[in-house]
Amino acid sequence: MVEAMDKFIASSFKVLRAVLSVVLLGMVAILMAHIFCRYILNSSLTWSEELLKILLVWFGMLSVSLLAIRREHVSIVIFKEHMPKRVAAVLSKVTQIITVLVCLVVIYVGANYVMEAGYRPTPALGLPYGYAYAAIPISFLFVTVYEIRNLIVDLTGKVNHRPEMILAQGAGIGKLDGNPVHEDMLEAANLFRIDFSVNCILNNQLKLAAVFAGKLRESHEAAVRNVRERLGVRIQRPDILVTTPGKPLDIDFYQSVKALIALTEVLDERTVVILYCGCPEGVNSPDMLNGFKSSENLEEAVAYTINHYEVQSDHVILLAKILRKKVKVIVCCPSISDEEIREMFMEPCPTLEAALKRAEELCKKERGQILFYPKPQTGLPVLR
Repeated sequence: MVEAMDKFIASSFKVLRAVLSVVLLGMVAILMAHIFCRYILNSSLTWSEELLKILLVWFGMLSVSLLAIRREHVSIVIFKEHMPKRVAAVLSKVTQIITVLVCLVVIYVGANYVMEAGYRPTPALGLPYGYAYAAIPISFLFVTVYEIRNLIVDLTGKVNHRPEMILAQGAGIGKLDGNPVHEDMLEAANLFRIDFSVNCILNNQLKLAAVFAGKLRESHEAAVRNVRERLGVRIQRPDILVTTPGKPLDIDFYQSVKALIALTEVLDERTVVILYCGCPEGVNSPDMLNGFKSSENLEEAVAYTINHYEVQSDHVILLAKILRKKVKVIVCCPSISDEEIREMFMEPCPTLEAALKRAEELCKKERGQILFYPKPQTGLPVLR
């Protein structure tokens, strides 16, 4: 249903933009003609003011529809920002339901206006008043469809950041072909006809390395090729991989695990990973911790997260993609309790030395190959 509504929205968005452009140009042309005739030819156009009023009504009403698509209507959020997250989410859904109900009332009232006006002609042009009043029910019909679609998306979690999309086989860092996240973002960009994009690439010192600008798809693909060629790090699969996110990502564990996430495509059960991080602010993500705490095993954690998804729950899903491959992860972090680390299905170690010793035991090799790979999130690691 959402997919069908998205297709309708994409088509109607293009039509509305075209209609609004024509109406705006028509209003400007009529106004200029009126000024020219009145002040140059000393002969006013008797119908111009009436037509401008009708066009202005249509322009205003259809603009309401366009803003509804983009969720750009003015809203007061000062109270919502200070509410608990779940209360704010419920309030948003209640607001959307009220909006839909109000739109339905406006459509009903507007349709009655059209019926009552009927074919009663306007004074100058002789056009039926119904042509002007029709802008109300038609524009609010569009708004109703858009708001219902947005409500369905918010209630069902059918969004780009949802767990099912993150868990999809083709979803991954540096992947474009067959990646549902990338395809969904392209579809959204095309919906709003984004014609120009700027892609900035940072090196491992977090300094600007390259900029690609131009058409949306072409410039992005060129930027990705550049990352693969210049920032791609080819590694041979090690027995033990030691990594750290570095500053500023080691501020908390939610950010620190991005080092692990960046290594997803090169890890499997043959490699033991040691994550070394400071995390002075601890885990700093109740959503992430709750996803693990509520479960006795990894699959339960994934199921719980899918059913209770919040934006910061995404790292439960992303870590699950690694842990599902039977990758053994040792965490060396003084600011996080051993209990919290175990709850996330990883093994704690107090020091890096102890972590290396434990990793050697797990890989069952006396002299396993060790790779120290800091800040993997600043590059694109691939296996040789």
